Amino acid sequence: LVKTYPRGKRISAPSAPTRPADAVYRYVFTGWQPLLSDDDRATIDCTYTAQYRAIRVDGTLEETGIVVTDGSTYEDICVNHIPGYTYALVGDEAIPTLTITGNGLEFSGTSGEVRVVIGSGVTDVTFNGLTLSGEYTDAILYANNSSSQLVIRIKGNCDIRNTANRYRAVRFDRMVELEGAETGASLFISAKDSDQSVYCDNDLNVDSLNLEIHALNRDGDDGNFVSPIGGDSLNTDFQFKDSSIRLVSDGSACALMGRIVLDNTSLTASGKEGVFSMDGMLIIGASAVNITASGENSGYSPALYVDSLIFRDFTGSFNAQGTHADRPYIAVLARSRIVFQEGGMEVGPEGYDLGGTQIDTVTFDEIGTCTTFCVNSGGTPVAATAVTVRKR
Repeated sequence: LVKTYPRGKRISAPSAPTRPADAVYRYVFTGWQPLLSDDDRATIDCTYTAQYRAIRVDGTLEETGIVVTDGSTYEDICVNHIPGYTYALVGDEAIPTLTITGNGLEFSGTSGEVRVVIGSGVTDVTFNGLTLSGEYTDAILYANNSSSQLVIRIKGNCDIRNTANRYRAVRFDRMVELEGAETGASLFISAKDSDQSVYCDNDLNVDSLNLEIHALNRDGDDGNFVSPIGGDSLNTDFQFKDSSIRLVSDGSACALMGRIVLDNTSLTASGKEGVFSMDGMLIIGASAVNITASGENSGYSPALYVDSLIFRDFTGSFNAQGTHADRPYIAVLARSRIVFQEGGMEVGPEGYDLGGTQIDTVTFDEIGTCTTFCVNSGGTPVAATAVTVRKR
């Protein structure tokens, strides 16, 4: 079909085409490639190619709403034709399960039933506007243990929500990188009444992504321990680069992590308790950090509790505070040190505005001596409940 338009005139998409079924497949039109929108106008000669999803004529599995492509063929995962994945009803409960076994595939669409398992041999997969939301009795997205790193590329707005009580949304048993594959790519994750919405048994890297993780309480219960992200290993590294991270907890801790690295990244974390890093936090460049603990503390609990807090070539902003009216949290406690580094050398805090505080040590009966941001109270340093840090 050839249609001619004057330059600058709006293009009208033709009626949805049809493709005859063959002995194996019937075909459903899914759109045009490149994407044809109502606002497209004629500027140059352009060819739009109809895209179809293939569905097996004799298929026994219902369509899922999840589409897979290898770059040339598009099909609902119930088809099980493109190499590199399988879709089946698994276990006694017949859970609809997508198992990814090959590299380079892209998955999109929406489902409230399909669980995704990424095999140990996979190192590269793309999610494009993928939405998985419903009551799952296991992690919705699970990456099998492997010695190799898995890169999950995110396009569009992806969403993973487990609305069942006490089950995680995501579990990574290997090193994973979440990478924004296009400008504005985002991933939203939430779980209800689970110890961690995202559980990481190995390092997690996040690059060029808008990542938001919520830990929700069970309906009518606001006292449980729920955390957006964490893991059992104190050696796990969480590195965020050129990203926007938002962590929200309706319950206690906002995040339990190993080492945290923020490289030109904005981090907003809010919960009844704060962010805990059993190793340390490194804040680099123009990173912007805002941590709020809104619950009533137990005497020494901090909004940010780390082994060490390091500001490296820091030009951004840092805010930590406890906001409870009666017993606000201490802003920051570092078991070892709070330091500034510039050009590979450690420097004093004189070049930084500490919001009226000073770096000093305070001793607690429960945990011993810690380094913190202090205010002067009658000649005695007292841990501040709010602190801001900026480059002068």
